[in-house]
Amino acid sequence: MDLVQYYIDALCKVNDSFSMLKTENKPEKSGRIEVLDFIRALAIIHVFVFHYYMEWFKGSFMLIPQGIQANLPRLEIFKDGGIIGLIKNLFSFLFFYGFSAVNVFLVVSGFVLTYSLLSKKNKSEQLGGGSRNGIFKWIWGWLIYYWKKFKRILLPFYASVVVGIFLLYFRNIVFPTLAGAPVYNWIDGLKLLFFPFLVFDMALVQKFNGDYWFVPLILQMYLIFPFLFFLLKKMKVLKFLILMLIICASFRFYATYFLDSVPIAVSWPSKNGYLYFSFFLPRIFEFSFGMVLGYLHYFKGGVLAFLGRIRFFALGAIMAYTGYVFLMYKWGWVFSDLLMGTGLFPMLLGLANLIAKNKWGEIALKKIGKLSYPIYLLHHYFLNYTLLPLLIVLGLAGNETAFWLVLLPYSILSVGLGQVAEWLELAWSMLLGSLKSRLIPRADLSPNLKFPGRYPP
Repeated sequence: MDLVQYYIDALCKVNDSFSMLKTENKPEKSGRIEVLDFIRALAIIHVFVFHYYMEWFKGSFMLIPQGIQANLPRLEIFKDGGIIGLIKNLFSFLFFYGFSAVNVFLVVSGFVLTYSLLSKKNKSEQLGGGSRNGIFKWIWGWLIYYWKKFKRILLPFYASVVVGIFLLYFRNIVFPTLAGAPVYNWIDGLKLLFFPFLVFDMALVQKFNGDYWFVPLILQMYLIFPFLFFLLKKMKVLKFLILMLIICASFRFYATYFLDSVPIAVSWPSKNGYLYFSFFLPRIFEFSFGMVLGYLHYFKGGVLAFLGRIRFFALGAIMAYTGYVFLMYKWGWVFSDLLMGTGLFPMLLGLANLIAKNKWGEIALKKIGKLSYPIYLLHHYFLNYTLLPLLIVLGLAGNETAFWLVLLPYSILSVGLGQVAEWLELAWSMLLGSLKSRLIPRADLSPNLKFPGRYPP
């Protein structure tokens, strides 16, 4: 019964934000955890610049599991030679690594969910059971509750699908020589509306946008979070991390050698592609690591300040790039993402602290961090259906000068798309709020959802 009670208790406090959703900083004793938004900002910048490189160079720098020597020529995309060529390749290498930023989002998500749950002092506000006034009222209350919790994920997601379809046909009309039919059909669109398909059918969501693989992953993490939180409370930090490490590494070993699947960013023939490296089991350690940081930050305090020291920046960089090298070997796939996620977090934390010392740097990181989710959802549509077709028509595709000149405007426009999406979401929320206040009495929207009985200590 304790497990069930804790599961219900935790479910009710899953925070409205997840790793890449725009999230208000939660108050703590010393202020707000703004640095988590800064980390999100750095991570999403890596993501959309990585995709820019991916589309421009057709993924030629993707890793293969044949060792360092086989991969070094692939990472040298500029053949200038000399100091200039070295500088361009070193700069580009920072973004070849951009796919790994998703690991950071998982760490941040685990941190925020756990810290938010522990920070809630009024336990009576937590949902713990059904109302005695009627089972239907209780069910309706839970439906209202889950809608509030998941709408921050699902509404921007569905809106981005509509925008993506619009931009596809916009490209077909404006650039008819580049026109192409979608790989999805109306049946796929209907299936996308059903939550089970959205959570477990990764191939379905990727028909619309390859980046959507992250949406089922984070929804899965949401669903298992209460159980993980129960384990963390019962087992404490060290045993919990060891258990998650064993589970995660064991499945990654199985996926590598028995399921014929490959990690993201590896270019290698496989029957199941990225499928078995893209759901919760092979990524559970990064999320659990974030949970542990949030747990320690609540009970001990100062965890982020501690990890922000230069020594942890250096250690994180070593771990992160060791994980990258591990992707070059099949045996290394067992631990590659684990190392990248746990290493990148303190690395980006230190970098964020450095940039935020400048007033304008702090403002930029805060804004981009809060827009990270809509930026993630929309940037690839803009890149594939508007920017690249325009460059092709102008004859600039493959032109190195154009590549460097377009990089900054593309980055600014990607952030701008996120801002427009935020404004539209705000307008939509205000409209819905106005309609609800006019059509439905407020009292009817707040059924009593408190379970009888005591909460566990």
